[in-house]
Amino acid sequence: MDMLSFDVSEYLIVKYVLLGLLLVGVLIGLRKGLHLIQLKPTTRERIDRSLPLVEALMGLIFIVLAAHSIFQNQPTYFMVLFSAILVILVWSFWFAIQDFVSGLILKWEDTYTVGDLLTVESETGRVIRVGYRSLMIETADGQRIKFPYSHLTRTQVHKLDADEVVWAHTFQMAVPLMDAPEVMMKRIILAATNVVWSAVNRVPQVVFQGVQNGVQLFEITVYVLDPNRRSTIESRIRESLGNT
Repeated sequence: MDMLSFDVSEYLIVKYVLLGLLLVGVLIGLRKGLHLIQLKPTTRERIDRSLPLVEALMGLIFIVLAAHSIFQNQPTYFMVLFSAILVILVWSFWFAIQDFVSGLILKWEDTYTVGDLLTVESETGRVIRVGYRSLMIETADGQRIKFPYSHLTRTQVHKLDADEVVWAHTFQMAVPLMDAPEVMMKRIILAATNVVWSAVNRVPQVVFQGVQNGVQLFEITVYVLDPNRRSTIESRIRESLGNT
């Protein structure tokens, strides 16, 4: 049998190349087959998250076994190749390793649980999923944001009590020229604070934008305890000032 210069069988190389291609084909077929099966959204999400890890582990095991078989009579070559593969894998998946380790620490300390209200940087929302590598929150407008655990350990995260959480709602309103702008601003603030869903710990913000076509223009920001009541507060303010 012909041998390569460093005493490696060409037959074994061809054999494992073909087996590797077969493994890739099987994994591709498995991925496509899973998408044809009707699954619950949560189950499909778990599979989609886990499948890349399973594929990577299977690929690593195959490469190690193939290298061990090819270089079974030359352990030095095998160790060099194995070390190179290990370095490449660690470098390629370093971000994932950081997220996973950070997640283990945070879970061990029971730092975050589903239902917690968090402010991460400029985003505030409720925790809806605590995964292996990341945490997901849902904001008041329904936006879902994923934060890797390694990012959470490097940034400031504020866990909120239920009574701390308020949602800002900004809108414009045109008011007839009845009172001076300063008087009208006080009336707007009073109308906003009298609505039951308005946060008592945040004063509404009113900005006078000028007069146009015989009306005063104001930009109003109110702070709401329930995000579903934002339009209700706006309607109540307009009604109280005769601006419907």
